[in-house]
Order: sequence, then structure tokens, then C-alpha cells
Amino acid sequence: HRGARGIVAENTLASIKEGLKYSHRIEFDVHLTKTTTIVVIHDDTVDRTTNGSGKVGDMTLEELRKLDAGEKQPVPTLIEVLEIIKERPEILIHLELKGDGTAKPCVELVKSMKMEDQVLYISFKHDMLQTVKKLNASLSIGPLFNRDVTNELITKAKEMGAIEVGVNHTRWNESFMKHAKSLGLKVHCYTVNAKEDFEKCLTLGYDGIVTDRPDELK
Repeated sequence: HRGARGIVAENTLASIKEGLKYSHRIEFDVHLTKTTTIVVIHDDTVDRTTNGSGKVGDMTLEELRKLDAGEKQPVPTLIEVLEIIKERPEILIHLELKGDGTAKPCVELVKSMKMEDQVLYISFKHDMLQTVKKLNASLSIGPLFNRDVTNELITKAKEMGAIEVGVNHTRWNESFMKHAKSLGLKVHCYTVNAKEDFEKCLTLGYDGIVTDRPDELK
């Protein structure tokens, strides 16, 4: 989750590299800078995760590069992160479209690097996932939900062309899980850091578990 944010500063190159040690999947978030460079950062501002302040979308890449994103590391670009993962073709990327307008440039960049098969586009903003599908119907998408999940929502996800969905691990119920499985959808849960929650999720039928501490829960 955000690389391995429970071990190394989130969404940095070091965090991505750390996360790759423990799992065959890696998750991180993207926004656009003022100059439309795709950067890997969770929030729409730099305040929480760097020593600076301001909106990511109001800053140039050069301005972002001057900030410390943790342990004297800069905010990375998406291309820098993809270049690391490209060397590991067995890794599946959960690329979370956080910032508005990130769908098209991400799809174009991933295509240019011939990594379409390694990327699952995920987002709470389902309209951006629909944009991904309009750009290329063969791309993989996984809508995220942060509320009680109903069978209707699962059906809509399938109709969007999703191959899996992501849900808050506290929102589990047997009905939506059975419905998702009946439609051939995989279900992963987030964000699980306590060992007791991890062990519980293993018994509930989830296909994947998102965690900040892959070192402890692998």
C-alpha cells in the first residue's frame, strides 16, 4: 500500500522497492503536476507527505523535486516507478487514479512502455475507470468502495468491465462476496495492518489483502 508505507516513506522509490520484496502486487497513487507530469503521491497537496505546502496541481515538477518526500527522497514520477517495476514482469501494479485527469495520460504512458498487462487501474472515482475502458476496452480496472457494498454495486462493477473490486476490510458481508464470486470478480480488501485482522480476512474469501506492513503480514 503506497509501496510499503509502514516501513519506508510512502509512495517514494524506496517504498516501492521495499514493497516489491514481499509481494507480487504493488499499489500506489497518481496526480498531475501543473505541467501535467504524472507524479506518484497520495494527497492532492504536498503538506502531509513532504516538507512543503501547496497543491500538487499548482506546482511544476521542478518545484516538487525540491521537496523532501521522506528520508531525503523526492516525489517520484510515474515513469520512474514504472521503470523499476518493468524489470519484474511478474508484478501486477494497482495504479490508483487519485487526481482528476490522470486516466488518459496514465493509459498513454503505460502503453508507451508496453506494460498494459502489468497494470490494474483502480479508483474510487469510477468515471475515470470508465474513461480507461473507453480508451482501451482490453485494459483491466478495479473500482474501489469505501461504504457498505451491495449486490447492486457489484453488478455495476461487472457491467463497467471490472475484473476485481476493492473494499474496506471492515465492510465485509457474505452476500456481496458470494455475488462477486458468482460474477467471476475477484475481491481484495484494504488496508489491513493488525495481525488479527489479517488472519480474519484470510478466512473470509478475499483474493488479496492490501497492507502497509508486508514485512509483518506476508
